[in-house]
Amino acid sequence: VQIDISGLTSINSTVIESISKDRISSFLSRDDVIHESFTKHLLFKTSPDVQVSWGSDNLKEGLSHFQSDLPREGPYLLIGTTLHKVYKLYPDVYNAFTYGILQSGDLSSFGKSPVEGYIPVPSRLYHNKNDIQKPLSGKRIAVKDIYDIQGLVTGASSQAYARLNKPALKTARCIQDLLDLGAIIVGKAKTVQFASGMTAGDWAETPCPTNPRGDQQLDPGCSSAGSAASVAGYEWLDYAVGSDSLGSMTGPAANCGIFGIRPSTGILSNDGALPVSSYLDTPGCFARSITDLSLVTSRWLQGQSLNHPGIPSHLAGIRFQYTRARLTIEQKPTRILIPEEAIQIFVRTQLDSFGGFLAELERHCAVKSTTFSLADRWESKRPPKTSSSVENYIATTVAHIQLYDSYHNNLKFRTDYMAAFDEKPSVDPMVQFKWDLASKLSDDQYKEACKEKMIFKEFLEKEVFTDRTIMILPGGYPGPSYRDEVSRTDEQRMKWQGYGLQNTTFSVLGGLPAVVLPVGERIYKSKFSGRDEKQPISVMIVGPCGKSLLKVRETKLTVEGSDNWLVGCLEKVWKESGRPSSVKVGTSMF
Repeated sequence: VQIDISGLTSINSTVIESISKDRISSFLSRDDVIHESFTKHLLFKTSPDVQVSWGSDNLKEGLSHFQSDLPREGPYLLIGTTLHKVYKLYPDVYNAFTYGILQSGDLSSFGKSPVEGYIPVPSRLYHNKNDIQKPLSGKRIAVKDIYDIQGLVTGASSQAYARLNKPALKTARCIQDLLDLGAIIVGKAKTVQFASGMTAGDWAETPCPTNPRGDQQLDPGCSSAGSAASVAGYEWLDYAVGSDSLGSMTGPAANCGIFGIRPSTGILSNDGALPVSSYLDTPGCFARSITDLSLVTSRWLQGQSLNHPGIPSHLAGIRFQYTRARLTIEQKPTRILIPEEAIQIFVRTQLDSFGGFLAELERHCAVKSTTFSLADRWESKRPPKTSSSVENYIATTVAHIQLYDSYHNNLKFRTDYMAAFDEKPSVDPMVQFKWDLASKLSDDQYKEACKEKMIFKEFLEKEVFTDRTIMILPGGYPGPSYRDEVSRTDEQRMKWQGYGLQNTTFSVLGGLPAVVLPVGERIYKSKFSGRDEKQPISVMIVGPCGKSLLKVRETKLTVEGSDNWLVGCLEKVWKESGRPSSVKVGTSMF
């Protein structure tokens, strides 16, 4: 182990021995990679012209030549005359990862771990946790396997897609932003093929990740299942990046009993990501505490100038309007809405936990919640030439946008694969069902769906999410949904395509930030274990839009989201409530 004593002006054996004991004790208590075998030989880094070894009789002569080049304290392996950083291999017992990643010292080169089924984790001691410019220094993250990482193949959990793909030339913009903040990538997390929606039982080519909660037989959620399961299961992991198009951040966060955010659409770049739909997609993040979530969002979501994906030619005549919003943490929400349509299907134990957090939210905001009917508001305030029923008006909107876009976004892959291998790519049955369904959609149907989205979004901004309004909804399933449940009929498969009004509709069509909070657990009788088990109970908070003006004629889009305001408010509520600061890993959250 290497110890930095470069700040000492005088050196003697007594001082060194005292410092060594204190420093080694600190290392062992705060790092999970180092262990006592590394303390048998000590390297001391002094000033550049003075090097001291202590208790290291077996070290090779001339080792001091390399001591001044060591960037940080920590454990190292000496091979020949070279010092190498140490990684600890953790078993991927929840099957959450596609593979582990080794990140080089210059942070711009990555390699696939040669040890299958294990994730290599570097020592936390290599990183300065007090670096103001890099607040995520040493934080370990998993990245959903739809985001490019330089030098690695993006596979989207598809053997065919990985077979055709070449190593990425650069890292996805949103992931590079995290690296620039000091984060360390430790692995690619599994996703539903092509980030589509399906149940755990619909995974065919590769096994679905295991939800660590309850009897470990619950469905972990949609396409960000691997990212969510890794955070819920592994204490050695700090964050995981997922994506959300139809609810793939909010659903897995609720199912796995962790914190998660679906940021405002457009606040983070999708450059370097396998797209579902440029109108719906957004990267997101999972964490085990609201404080950790707040830390990453405060810097990751600061707002940036993005390359707009472009307006399709058939929408060129449509006028885009977004309102600008700047909010500070001191400004509390002025209105809390509870949509009637969202709480009718949930069981009493879930509503009790829902109500408990609602009371804490009301106390912090000093305002009572308001029961709200989306159907009534739409009927009285709906835009001209629209259906009087909001459910009828947006019944197919999300589905048609995501189906059409995902089908056409993957057209080049299907064509190139056929040309390269003289056969169609093999994909999971649910993905093939989705593509078959999408192939029947016309350009006019897609154009109409995009128009519906724009009109509904404008309605939400003008008539619902006004003046610091937030909305609280139940998260997750009303009852246990097991990993062996397969979508066997077309009706069951249609459920995953985004048809109808759902709890996620507000954030997905409105492009609004949504934060999931794990607020309790309910007891259920497992059909697998036969015992009483614990299922997570979560709430989803949707905040107002904070996007700035988008002009179609321009090529830049600047976004200033209210996302950080929302997370900051919820962090204050959480701390004031006296709830545990973080959830535990494994079968139970608390």
